[in-house]
Amino acid sequence: METKNFVLFIAIFSLLLVNGALLNAQVTIGANKAPETFSLLELISENGNSGLRLPQMTTAQRDAMTTSDFKTNPEARGLMIYNTENNCVEYWNSLRWVSLCTGSTDFIFKEEKGNTVDITIDPNNRFPYDGDTHGPWRPEGIPPCIASVPYSIIVITGEEYTHITLLNPSTGRFVITMDENPTSYIRTAIVRITNLCTNEYKEFLFTQDANTNL
Repeated sequence: METKNFVLFIAIFSLLLVNGALLNAQVTIGANKAPETFSLLELISENGNSGLRLPQMTTAQRDAMTTSDFKTNPEARGLMIYNTENNCVEYWNSLRWVSLCTGSTDFIFKEEKGNTVDITIDPNNRFPYDGDTHGPWRPEGIPPCIASVPYSIIVITGEEYTHITLLNPSTGRFVITMDENPTSYIRTAIVRITNLCTNEYKEFLFTQDANTNL
C-alpha cells in the first residue's frame, strides 16, 4: 500500500512540475534561480562538471532524418545535432546542415587559366549521380601561405566515396572525385582546406545528385 501511495505521489508531483513549466515559459535547470528575462531556458552547472549533451548522430543517421517532409518544414530550421563522424556540432539552416567547425580563415580559388572561381556556388560544384571529377583548382589563403607545402586538403565526411587528388603539393592544386551514387538519396561530402602557415581552415560542402534510375 505504501509503495502504491509513493508511486502516486511521484506521478502527481511530476505532473505539477510539467504543468508549472508549461505555465511559466521561462525555465532554469541546475540551480534555484529565476531565469534572466531574455532566457527561455537556462542550464546551469553549479559544480562546473556538467554540460548540455546534444543528440549524437552519424552522418548517415542525420541524412536519414533529413526527409522531404523535414526539408519543407520551417520548424526544422535551427535544429542542432552532434555529428560523431566529424566531431562537430551541426545545425539545419533550412537548406543544408552547417558545421560549426568551419574555421575562420578564407580562401580564393584559381582555375587553370588563372581566373578566380567560387567552388561553393559554381554550378559544376554539384556532382552527377554517375560520378565525376571536378577541378583542377588552386587554393590561395588570405593571407597567402609561403611554404614548400602550403595547404592540406582532406575529406572530412563522405570519404568512402569522395577522393582528393593533389596534383601539385607545392601549390595545393587539386581535383575532387565523387564515385557513382548507388542510392536514391542526395549525398554530400565536406572537404577541409587548412592553411599550414596559420593552421586555420575552412570547410566546403559538395553535393551529389540522387540516382533516379533505382
